[in-house]
Amino acid sequence: MVTNVIHVYHDQMTHCGVEKTIQGILNTYWFPVMRKKVILIIVDSCTCFTWLFPNKTINSKEANGCLKNLFDPFGPPSEIVSDRGSAFTSFEFQTFVNSHSRKHRLATVASPWANGLVERIN
Repeated sequence: MVTNVIHVYHDQMTHCGVEKTIQGILNTYWFPVMRKKVILIIVDSCTCFTWLFPNKTINSKEANGCLKNLFDPFGPPSEIVSDRGSAFTSFEFQTFVNSHSRKHRLATVASPWANGLVERIN
C-alpha cells in the first residue's frame, strides 16, 4: 500500500521531486515507515518487476539487508548493476555481492541511461 501511495502522489504531482511528494503524503497519510529518508530501488531487468525498500539511510549494511531479503526467496541474480554510491562501492558490499552473485557492474558516472530501468522509476 505504501508503494502505491508513493507512486500515485509522485505521478499525480507531475514529478515534483522528493520533498513535495513527501509533504503531500504527510498531509494525508500515516504509515509506520514514514520517517524513512531514502528508498532503495531494485528492478529485475528480465521482468521489470520493482521492489522499493524505504530506509533511514543508505549504507552498505542497509543495501546488503535489502538484497538478502530478495535473495532468500528468489536466489541471487547472475549480475547486479548499481550506481557508484558509497553504499555500493564499499568493501562490505563487494564482499557480500561476491559471496552471493557472479558479477557486480557499476554504472558509468554521469550517465543515468546506464541504469535506465531504475531511473525510469525515479
